Amino acid sequence: MEKNADAVSIYAACSHHERAQPVTVLDEATVRSFSNDYRVLPLFEMKLYDNAQLRHHSLRRNRLLSCRWRRYVDTRLSRTRYPFQFPRVDDFHFYNYHNRYAPAQSISKGARHHRQMGIGPGVDKYGQLPIPIDMHLRKTVGKL
Repeated sequence: MEKNADAVSIYAACSHHERAQPVTVLDEATVRSFSNDYRVLPLFEMKLYDNAQLRHHSLRRNRLLSCRWRRYVDTRLSRTRYPFQFPRVDDFHFYNYHNRYAPAQSISKGARHHRQMGIGPGVDKYGQLPIPIDMHLRKTVGKL
């Protein structure tokens, strides 16, 4: 909620501008440029829609957008940036016929209870560490 409140406070100076809808303008120059490139009617309609969207989202024509862009550029250095946390593949689980993101249930994040030798020489402050005898750890066949 704080991010949304910060966004409202940053753009409060632009509240006097009204949010306008895209306007489709069909003049002679637009028709001439479209007719040279497109001969099929659906492509003409699509190009007309794209042209209206392009004019609407222009910083020269849309006053609200240009005001908010200026406010964003002025305040961008004062913001704190957080690194993006990429989700790991191990955190996605298939449950109840759906994929769900549950990082707490990942096997790779759990505790490891098996024995393993550490890297490097087995030396501590008293000297050489003994190598564990794994004969005691193995199940022997025939002994009860």
